[in-house]
Amino acid sequence: MQTTFKKLSYRDKCATVYRKNSLVFRFISSQYEPAYRKLMKSGLYKHLTEEGLLVCHEEVEAPGSLGERQDDFQTVIKPCKIPFISYPYEWCFSQLKDAALLTLRIQKLALAYGMTLKDANAWNVQFHGGKPVFIDTSSFEIHEEGSPWSAYGQFCRFFLLPLVLMSKCEPRLNSLLLAYPDGIPLDIGIKLLPLSTWLNPSLIGHLAVTAFMNAHYRKSEGHGSDSKQRVKLQQLLNVLNDLEDTISNLRLKQEDSVWSAYYKDNAYSPKAFAAKEEIVQRILVQSKRKKIWDLGANTGHYSRLASPHADMVLAMDYDALCVENNYLALKKQGKSNILPLLMDCTAPSPALGWALLERLSLPERGPCDLLMALALIHHLVIGRSINLEEVAAYMAKLGQELIIEFVPEDDSQVELLRKQKAGVCQTYNQTAFEEAFCSHFVLIDKQVIADSKRMIYHFVRLSGDR
Repeated sequence: MQTTFKKLSYRDKCATVYRKNSLVFRFISSQYEPAYRKLMKSGLYKHLTEEGLLVCHEEVEAPGSLGERQDDFQTVIKPCKIPFISYPYEWCFSQLKDAALLTLRIQKLALAYGMTLKDANAWNVQFHGGKPVFIDTSSFEIHEEGSPWSAYGQFCRFFLLPLVLMSKCEPRLNSLLLAYPDGIPLDIGIKLLPLSTWLNPSLIGHLAVTAFMNAHYRKSEGHGSDSKQRVKLQQLLNVLNDLEDTISNLRLKQEDSVWSAYYKDNAYSPKAFAAKEEIVQRILVQSKRKKIWDLGANTGHYSRLASPHADMVLAMDYDALCVENNYLALKKQGKSNILPLLMDCTAPSPALGWALLERLSLPERGPCDLLMALALIHHLVIGRSINLEEVAAYMAKLGQELIIEFVPEDDSQVELLRKQKAGVCQTYNQTAFEEAFCSHFVLIDKQVIADSKRMIYHFVRLSGDR
């Protein structure tokens, strides 16, 4: 078990975040102490946490030695634990949109209490209980009357521009945040926008202001400027209201992707579909798990089946419209323990940032208690040319238990994939599948899906295999 502190933040002089075991601590510097005290005493913290906009915390004693010199702090806080840390390049359009509207709501409330957000990047938002929540308690500073919003340009790079690109061009373009962790540069983003975008004066106005700020306030980098221009509070609120309206009115193009209508037109007869549900349900009810991950979740049918049997379900799919539809449906249904994420399991999110420590890879955020991979294996082995042994080894890294569906060689979907590949394919048959997975897992049970040749396997990972 980890007994020393692991540093999680590197850029903020106001506070440093550490993890010890499963707990996270934020060490508030003496430099930031006056702003922190205003946040706590002004009523802003109470207002934000009661609305569920800001993660709540408790003040604690400094928990032991940090293993490095850290004398310049007066207060240590322990934030409420977020079950799973996700990143903006893993979100669908509506998740990023909700995170943007959350940030604007917080900035408006902060101004009402004489404070402001000095950071408005998407890294400061997480999803908890089905909703976005702001997690950076040390992003609030005392507002100086007449000052502009120093994080305005940052907000546009992290939220406005990515959302416009996703809305007008392609719903996966938030993946640019992988390459640009300080937000999508304006000069690059504008080149990708269609001409029709320029007919929206409000949108172009915000992008023009951001360009002006980039040209004149490079030294400040979103943390204050040397401008002597005074901005009235109402002017600030007008800008925030206009941003709110602009973002609220952005929509994705309404169209089906290859996979978003999968459940309407799939490879199962009604009898087979019901039988598959019954087999999976029988495994799920055996015990309550803390974390279940659903790989290739599509629009989340089996994630919903799993949700009563887990504290938290991660529904991952590489199809942006599937993730979008899943997220919107979950919001409407009020289901709070399923988190849809945009994730290609053959190219999952890597570790990023300084020394690869600021953003964690998918395996580093695991393992889960139970991994589900239904109607997926043939896409990995035949469609993506990954051999069975590699698939089994990787899944053993991700989960302690595994529910996986084997799709046989003579299945129509396998035959279609082979035709599409039209070349050398990896070895794919039931014997090879069982050999590969039994080298990393113990087989608990396997059952044929009625009215189908497909099979559901239930495995438990071998001790020490991770």
